[in-house]
Parts: sequence; C-alpha cells; structure tokens
Amino acid sequence: MKRLRYGKFLTLTFFSLLLFAGCGRKEKKNLIPESNLPAEEQEEIRDFISNNEHMKNAARYKFAEKTGSEGIPFMIERIMEIYNMGSDWNYPEEYAIASNLILSLGEMDDASVLPALKLWLTDKKYRVFRPDAVHALGALGNPGAMEPLRNVWDEEKGYLDNGDDQGPWPFSGQHPSGGYVHGVMSEIGIALFKLGDKKAIGDLIEIARLSEDRWSSGTTKILQALRKITGESGLAKTSRVEFWEEWWKRNKENYR
Repeated sequence: MKRLRYGKFLTLTFFSLLLFAGCGRKEKKNLIPESNLPAEEQEEIRDFISNNEHMKNAARYKFAEKTGSEGIPFMIERIMEIYNMGSDWNYPEEYAIASNLILSLGEMDDASVLPALKLWLTDKKYRVFRPDAVHALGALGNPGAMEPLRNVWDEEKGYLDNGDDQGPWPFSGQHPSGGYVHGVMSEIGIALFKLGDKKAIGDLIEIARLSEDRWSSGTTKILQALRKITGESGLAKTSRVEFWEEWWKRNKENYR
C-alpha cells in the first residue's frame, strides 16, 4: 500500500512539473515575439546584448538603433534574464541596462511589445520594472494601455491610503528609497495624459494634497509631473500644492 501511494505521488509530481513547465513556455511564447532571423544571427545578437561593456554606456539607443524592431525579442529576453538574476541591489549595472531597454521598447512603435509592457505594469512580481513600463506605454501611445494603467493607479493609491509610500517589493526585505509609489503614480499620470485622459491632472493634484504632509520627497515627484504635463514654469510657485489647486479651478474646463 505504501509503495502504491508513493508511486501515485511520483506520478502526480511528474505531471505537475510538466504542467508548470508548459505554462512557463506558453507565457514566454506570448511574451517574447518569435524572431525570423537566422539562428547564427540570433546568437550574435544575444552575445552583443548580454555584454555589459557594450550595453552599459548607451543601452537606451545603441542596441535599439542597431537592430530596430528585429531586436525586440532579444530585448525582452534580456530584461527577463536580468530579473531572474536576483535583486536590483545586487545587480545595479544590469538593472540600469534593463531600465533603458524597457524605455527603448516604448519608442519602437511596434505593438508586439505590449504583452511584455503590460505584464511588467500589472504583475506585482515585476514591480521593480513598473515605472519604466509605465513610461514606455505612454511613449508607445497604444489606447489598450488605458485600462491597466488606471487599475495600477488604484492599486498604488491604495498603498498611500494605508500610509505606505513604498509598496511591496519583489525582493524580500529590500525596498527602494521613500516615495517609490509617488514615482510610479507620477509616471502613470503622465502616461494617461498622453493617451488622452486629461483629468489625470486633477488626479495628480489630489495625490499631491493627500501626501503633502506625509512624504515631501514623494510630493515633489507628483509636482514635477504636473509641470511636465502642463508646461508651467516657475519652480517657486509650482512647488506648492495650493498653486495647482487654484490652477485646476481656473483651467479644468480646458481639460475635459
């Protein structure tokens, strides 16, 4: 009887491993577009993008300009490889490269990058990539990003409502500096505005008011986003939440 139960356990374990492996392959297939380049050329590209000496000084443009849209599968692949290495605290150089590659994906004008950008936006597991994914989605300009951006806005606001300006971090026990939530929300506000959601200005002002007395560094990030969206200059006046509340009263009708 024991032998029978043990054999049944091994069989279930085997099929479970097959199932999870299949799911992993499916996710990767959906995430990374298939490359039509010859195998030898693909390996040359992988060698180039995996070399930090090639990438670290100009990752934002160097690789993207070299390969164009044909480089997208390898950019996404490299970003995921870097994440799987471990914490951004332990691999700061690699994560700086990943950040620049994500920003470059948003400038590709290619819808095949959407699955990866949406995953890094919405999945808390990849929250380390969230600000860059938001920025990239805003640059890409695809209206399909509106709903997930709004959902993530609500999620991040929930952290602030609970007095948390950092939020959960994918690497246990290691958190970014204060105001991380504000940084994400400022990028979401800019992205939503670019995609046509003009009331994002009012939402940013509401967050600035909510957080002014809690985290000054975080509030500054929100006010910087407002200056970027509106083009308002004059640091002294635009660094006060009161200025923006009055500004919104006067200009709200122009941002329907």
